[in-house]
Amino acid sequence: MDPAVIPSPWRRSGEGGEPGRTDELFWTPAGAASTGEVIAWWEARRWPYNRLVFGVAIPSFCLYLFFVLSSRHLAPGDDAVEPLGLLAAPVVVPVLVNVGYSLGAGAELLWRAVSRDRSRRAGGVLMRLGACASVFLALLPSALWGVLWLWRVVVIG
Repeated sequence: MDPAVIPSPWRRSGEGGEPGRTDELFWTPAGAASTGEVIAWWEARRWPYNRLVFGVAIPSFCLYLFFVLSSRHLAPGDDAVEPLGLLAAPVVVPVLVNVGYSLGAGAELLWRAVSRDRSRRAGGVLMRLGACASVFLALLPSALWGVLWLWRVVVIG
């Protein structure tokens, strides 16, 4: 069979514009959409978005702890994380992530009202921007501490 004919699960299929695996979160249907359809589109992606963000945030937090604890930066008796912050995080962080996510639907509806554009282009763009910003913020502490760890452990010795 000719490889050019085999549909790839990693790209949007040519028939009907249905999403493939990688763009499932960002894919938007062609044509105009009502306010209810916009909200339904965002709500259908809430769990995959949460899995993406927390799938990055949890390993990032573990790396952050590793870098902080092994960088010899903390004095004896200092905490790597505030104990009250650690208790509040399982409630506060998901709420903040989902409030930020909900702003995407609001921004798309505002865009549609201001621009009079009824197409769905803004939804995919806003989802990409929000997902990139959320992943960046989830990775930022571990990345910064990783650089400090490299400096202290590898460069300084």
